[in-house]
Amino acid sequence: MRNRKEGSEVILLIYIKTDSNEKLTLKIPAFLIGNGINYNTNESLSWTQLLVKLLPKNYFENNDDGLSPLIKKVIEKLQASDTKLFNEGGVSTEDNKKIQKFIIELLRKHEDIFQRNMDGLSYPEIAELTLRINECSISVLKENVANLTISEQENFLNMKHTYLLKLASENNIPILTTNYDQSLINTRDLVFKNKNIHWIKNNRKEDKIYLTNAYLRPTPLKKSRALDVSKEFAIWYIHGIAAPKSYINSIKITNKDYANTISRLKNSLIDMKKNKGADTWKDYYSWIKILMNNDLIIAGLGLETSEMDLRWILVERYIYHLHLKQKDDNYKTPQTIYIYTKDLPNGTKIFFQKLGIKIIKKEYSEVFNFNQYIKVSKTS
Repeated sequence: MRNRKEGSEVILLIYIKTDSNEKLTLKIPAFLIGNGINYNTNESLSWTQLLVKLLPKNYFENNDDGLSPLIKKVIEKLQASDTKLFNEGGVSTEDNKKIQKFIIELLRKHEDIFQRNMDGLSYPEIAELTLRINECSISVLKENVANLTISEQENFLNMKHTYLLKLASENNIPILTTNYDQSLINTRDLVFKNKNIHWIKNNRKEDKIYLTNAYLRPTPLKKSRALDVSKEFAIWYIHGIAAPKSYINSIKITNKDYANTISRLKNSLIDMKKNKGADTWKDYYSWIKILMNNDLIIAGLGLETSEMDLRWILVERYIYHLHLKQKDDNYKTPQTIYIYTKDLPNGTKIFFQKLGIKIIKKEYSEVFNFNQYIKVSKTS
């Protein structure tokens, strides 16, 4: 790990393609990423695919309406390069492509038997239901989640991990991820090839069920310098990590897990305010400090209602800094940039905007090509 000169800091200039060609400046940011970074054709293990695999094989077989084979054939036909749905009526080739995309999406939604049968349930609630269907304990469910993730994670490796790790490691930017898999860790050999860097783990075992960090960072760090996690490159697994048994309880998947996390976070923030964020705060060396204080770039993360703990802490983050701003007009509130790929529900947009979150839409292929719209400069 390179040495940081005393008094130096990282400034990121974020160039966003908007109507006003907006340029945002972030000071000592952090990345918060989700499963979007693992997306690789059909190989990424999404929430839905993970939950389907946890259920008994062919659990929804009798619920199929018989249309699936036909739907698959229609999709194959629509995806053929020479397909043209409409040849007359002033419909252009580009319009044809848009219509094809729309129909394919509709057919896929119809084909998704799992989603139709689980309509009305959030992902953590489906996990709770999976417990009942399988008649197993939460520890067995989490062990199955870990095993499935470990068996699939080699499929997730892609160049987007390399882009992210290079940018973060070269500028001492922390990464927080909601993913369970170790793809980012496995990619480190590509990024740090021929460099004498060793990695250490810090599991915070005394609190491993609700707030495990599964914190990985390169060593050595200078012993003479106090660790400031908000300014150090590291990978933080805030929803747990699929790893050997000692880490399995770190995985957060059910409503109870998320509710317990919020309770634990609430107590942590009370202690943070009491100690005014100083190192006497019991979680001064945890990812909570990063999530509460750094500028944030959020990408590859749905931030759906299922992720209640993250949405809750974003509210707490806003309230906390609003309070500090009201006490000091010169106080600079940390920024939050949310980069999304799929259309956001209108309510979600309003919710984020009221929290001062800048929302930016990009195509998936652009999201993790940070070098195209992020410029790093260092000042001292």
